[in-house]
Amino acid sequence: MLRGLVERFGRRGATDHLRSGWRRVQEELDLRELFVLTSSHARDVPVDDDADLIDVLSEEQRGLTYDEVKAEVTKNLTANLHTMCGEVRDALRATDGVGHGSRDDVTAEYRRRAGFSAHVAESTAPNAGRGLFVNGQVDPGEIVCVYPGVVYAPENLRHMPGYPKIAADNPYLVARYDGSVVDASPWGLGAGWSSAKTSLDGDDGWTDGERRRVQGFGRWPGAPIGTDDARGDSPGGDSPGGDSPGGWLRAAAGETPLDPTQLTDARTAAESVDRRHPLALAHLANHPPKGTSPNVAVASVDVVFDAETEELDKDVKALRRYLPNVGLGRWRVPLGTGEAKRRGGAGEAKRARGGFVGSLARMFGEDDEDGDIEEAEAEAPNGKVVVPTLVLVAKRFILDEEVFLNYRLSTHVKRPDWYHPVNAEEEKRRWAVGG
Repeated sequence: MLRGLVERFGRRGATDHLRSGWRRVQEELDLRELFVLTSSHARDVPVDDDADLIDVLSEEQRGLTYDEVKAEVTKNLTANLHTMCGEVRDALRATDGVGHGSRDDVTAEYRRRAGFSAHVAESTAPNAGRGLFVNGQVDPGEIVCVYPGVVYAPENLRHMPGYPKIAADNPYLVARYDGSVVDASPWGLGAGWSSAKTSLDGDDGWTDGERRRVQGFGRWPGAPIGTDDARGDSPGGDSPGGDSPGGWLRAAAGETPLDPTQLTDARTAAESVDRRHPLALAHLANHPPKGTSPNVAVASVDVVFDAETEELDKDVKALRRYLPNVGLGRWRVPLGTGEAKRRGGAGEAKRARGGFVGSLARMFGEDDEDGDIEEAEAEAPNGKVVVPTLVLVAKRFILDEEVFLNYRLSTHVKRPDWYHPVNAEEEKRRWAVGG
């Protein structure tokens, strides 16, 4: 056990600060809010309709460990995303015979099936440009939109275009609590629609100048995944170990190059993803104006697509192409609710032990050598595909209105003049470094 604890501590490395201190406190607060929201939606009883349910769910989550809460939220969001992916697939199939299906055609068909859709129009927030809107009704705890694009694991952040100043010319980045970063700029506005004019085209939407404002906007999948971009042809970044000065210096410094297997897997996934996703618009939501509360919560989830049936249309893995994300890295299969409960009980027993080994368990975590074996097996499961993503979850009923997302911009950089904190204490905890 001692060797397992020491190895576990060593593996944490650069992400250790993400697992403890005030940042972890805020993550758990966010998860517990998501537990109430997504559990109410999973039970088909919106929290706005049943005050007693809120009390029941709040009481339920009080007795759960962090892992148990996270497992329940993951289960609820995964079920919602599987349903969404199926509805996107069906909407695309239903409109394929109509000029390949314009964006507006697909959006209308999705709304008919799901009860709501999303679109972009002039924002109601002053001087905010365009914003994200809902047509129809979204229930509390239901996923509104997906944040599309490439998801970089913490160990691969140095390979992002423009590193280390990745946010200098890219407003379409969002960080997950696990240290991963989602870059929506390569996704842009999606692609593959028919030539029919829609609300996101021409004078009614983005102009060519606006599309070019962010380098690589809409160039899917972009550097370093794209075969041309990976050679360093894309502006804003050097290929690791390439001929450019930045690439040569990083190679000389011993920087780890991209794992070829991860790069190949990402390219394969990028080629298969259907970019005509009507809800891949979360990156276009605005921060709420002063005096307005956000109506969505951000949720990170690692979605498992499991191939266990021979019937293609019932094969969950066949839905993977309808989730608009590609991961550059490795993500493990998340803990199930049963496993999370078992680990929670085992962890309490270990932390209660006396002596040096008990102290190590309290300091560094509960996994022993058996846990390490389970972790290694989870990294490369047979018949499973794990896709990291980030979604917007409705905090209340959203009916024919604009979607406002709390940006929670970092407290460590200068923020724009228009920005105001929704909750300053939450922001301090979210971006806290160390204890």
